[in-house]
Amino acid sequence: MVTLEWRLERSGGVTLVGLVVEADRSCRVRVENSLDGPVWPPRRHGEPVAGWEDGTFTGRVPDDGTLAVGYATPAPVEEPPATVAAVEPATDADSAVESGDQTLAPTVESTPSGVVRALGDPVVPRDSVPVPEPRTASDRASAASAGDGGTDDPAAQSRHSDERSPKRGRAPSGADEEERSRTDNPVVPGAVRAWLRDVEERLDADREGRPNGSDANRRGTADERRRQAVLASAREADRSALRQVRERVDALLARTEGYGERGTRDSVSAGTTARADDGER
Repeated sequence: MVTLEWRLERSGGVTLVGLVVEADRSCRVRVENSLDGPVWPPRRHGEPVAGWEDGTFTGRVPDDGTLAVGYATPAPVEEPPATVAAVEPATDADSAVESGDQTLAPTVESTPSGVVRALGDPVVPRDSVPVPEPRTASDRASAASAGDGGTDDPAAQSRHSDERSPKRGRAPSGADEEERSRTDNPVVPGAVRAWLRDVEERLDADREGRPNGSDANRRGTADERRRQAVLASAREADRSALRQVRERVDALLARTEGYGERGTRDSVSAGTTARADDGER
């Protein structure tokens, strides 16, 4: 006998669904969502975790008789949130995988999503990328002395000085060194890229699923109206989240620009004050 228990929580326009499937024996089950909305399953490296496909979860109840499943959806809270649509006996392969049989190769789905889940995000973690420290004035002076090579030839010293100095005739400052050390291609975190990819996929599904002149007869069906309502709900949730992220990004960007403007104004003010003091002396 298979039973299904659930726990629902509504927060920020999203319903969190927690399911527990219990069985008196090991078996494979298929769990289908019953709420009126799309299913947002948990993800690994930007792809739905193994077992999820088209809003349906298929998994094995282990020998202890308990299987936990969870997902999110923009649909309002209703009970029951899901149903156990199918129950099948567990296979020998399922039992071998659960027991940790080392003779079996790791299971990798022969799909792009399965490969991404198995291999992970190819982007190097940002914290592991070394960032060169800005050179200090003493370091630059030491480098300049080494570059001179200890020669007494005034012409050679003048030539080395011209090669090291910028065309405007000033020595490079710490700000110049720091500016050169900045990367032109900052790494976007994998979680952010995965979320944006999910939003784009939902928008593509909405656009590709709209009826055209060749299938206008679908417009009046109840299934099509329900599908369009679900997509509209998901689109509104994505729009709200994107607006919040945009506001947060704009606020942080404004703060960084503000720091730069204040630093420039402080430098100008300090230079003006110093010149005034020199004039008085």
